[in-house]
Amino acid sequence: MAVRMANAVLWALPLLLAASAARAENICHRGGGNDVSIILQYSEDIRPIRLKIDRRYFDQRFIPQYDSVVRAKVLDLQATDFAPWPEGLRAHMSEGPYLSLLIATANDLELVAQRFTSMTLGYRLTDTVQWRDTDGPFGLKRLGAPPPSDPLTGGLFGRDDVYIARDTQGAVTDVIRCKRPGDTPFQTCNHLVETGVADLKLLYALDYLPDWHRLSREARAFYSCIRDN
Repeated sequence: MAVRMANAVLWALPLLLAASAARAENICHRGGGNDVSIILQYSEDIRPIRLKIDRRYFDQRFIPQYDSVVRAKVLDLQATDFAPWPEGLRAHMSEGPYLSLLIATANDLELVAQRFTSMTLGYRLTDTVQWRDTDGPFGLKRLGAPPPSDPLTGGLFGRDDVYIARDTQGAVTDVIRCKRPGDTPFQTCNHLVETGVADLKLLYALDYLPDWHRLSREARAFYSCIRDN
C-alpha cells in the first residue's frame, strides 16, 4: 500500500511541477501582438533590464514607446490573478481587487523596514534602536523596538503597522506597511518584494493583507515572466 502511494506521488509530481511552471509562465498574460518592450536602467553603473510587457498593464494614457529607457514603471493589475486591470475602469482601492505594481531599484529591505518602523514609533533617524522581531498576523513578523523616551510626533508616528518576512537565512524578503483602520478613508498596504535585481512595490487594499504570501510569490513570478534577458 505504501509503495503504491509513493508511486502515485512520484507519478503526480511532474504534473504538479508542470502546472506550477505553466502558472508562472502564463501569469503575465503576454502574447497576441500586444507586447511593449522597455528598458529599465536606474543609473549608468547598473546593468539595464529589458522587459516585455502586455500594453494592457499600462495606464492607457501613458503607454511607453518601444525600447524606451525608464527608471521605474507602474503597472495596473488585478490582485486576484495578476491579469491586466480593465481598461476604462478607474483604478482605486475602493473599486474591486485593484493592485498597483511599481518596478524600481533594489534596496536593502532590512534598512527600509527599520526606517519605516523608526518613523511610526517616533524615533529620530540618529537614535540607536534595539531591534527585535515579534510575531505578527498571517505568518508575518513585526519589526519592533522599545518605545523611545522622547518620541517625535507627526509624520507616520503611530499611524502605520510595519510587518516583515524573512527567508531561512534571516534576510528580509518582504516589507509591508499598512494604514491602520480609521486613519484614512481607504486603508491600503505598501508591500515591497525583493527579487535580487529589482524591488517590486505592491499597493493594495488592507483587505488583501491575509493574502500577502500569494501576492509576494506571484509578484516574483510576474516579474520573472516579463523579464526579457
